[in-house]
Amino acid sequence: MVVKIKIKSFAMIREILGDEEINMEIEKGMNLFDILKSLTNMYSDLSMIWFDDDVWNPNFVILIDDEIISPKEFKMRTFENGNKMIILPPSGGG
Repeated sequence: MVVKIKIKSFAMIREILGDEEINMEIEKGMNLFDILKSLTNMYSDLSMIWFDDDVWNPNFVILIDDEIISPKEFKMRTFENGNKMIILPPSGGG
């Protein structure tokens, strides 16, 4: 079964993905970690900024339907049809 989700991104991630919001079809049961790795395989530039030996860069924040998802939950958090994932890049100081 296929689940349709939306992924919204900002700044450097939006530049890599080529759009502020993309639609993605995934297999039901895929978890957040699987999706992030899939995106990394599709957009190789993400691998240099998201992961270091499968360890998530904590400077990026992931929200699913406005709920912040802890990196400890990435392998447990699955998706339902219509979920919206937001990827927030590190905030800049100034």
